[in-house]
Amino acid sequence: NVSPQRTFVGDSNRHVIRFYEGISSAEVSPESVRDFLEREGALLQEVGQEHYYKVRERFNEFWHPFD
Repeated sequence: NVSPQRTFVGDSNRHVIRFYEGISSAEVSPESVRDFLEREGALLQEVGQEHYYKVRERFNEFWHPFD
């Protein structure tokens, strides 16, 4: 029930920031996000936890919170 006149969104997560920048520059669209999530969801259903751990490893490989 709050309707501020101005808002600020901030984050230190590099992935969230890059995602927002992609949306702002139109490199990322609702369609591309949907396609990605559908593709990843299908792989997760097909392969299961093996795919989950592969995605987690890929994420952790590039996640350095204090860089």
